[in-house]
Amino acid sequence: MSITSEATFETAIIENLIESGGYTQGNPKDYNPDLGLFKTKS
Repeated sequence: MSITSEATFETAIIENLIESGGYTQGNPKDYNPDLGLFKTKS
């Protein structure tokens, strides 16, 4: 039986972007929603 959920799908996307896509995961505390940007570079 396969376990499929939104959370596992989201985790798979994030892991793939970090491992293969050249992305880094930011700290949510550094995110400024008004600017739509992270305040500091990770």
